[in-house]
Amino acid sequence: MSDVEVIGGTGLAVRVLGPLEASVGGRAVTLTSPRLRSLLVVLALSAGAPVSIGRLAAASGMRTCPSTPVARRSRPQRGSG
Repeated sequence: MSDVEVIGGTGLAVRVLGPLEASVGGRAVTLTSPRLRSLLVVLALSAGAPVSIGRLAAASGMRTCPSTPVARRSRPQRGSG
């Protein structure tokens, strides 16, 4: 893969011009799921910028956005640290 910017020093590289390709640390990653491929394209094209849950849901083919309690569960609870 050439002409690909490594994202945020993570070793992740994504190529969206031509066939979608991704690599981590120089090793090719097989992207078999259409949903995963769609999400990766949205995130790659938005590199460095926030992406809304609604946009990710639309890219993954979800008919509705995940509810806010799901987002709340992923945050650390007060007093648990």
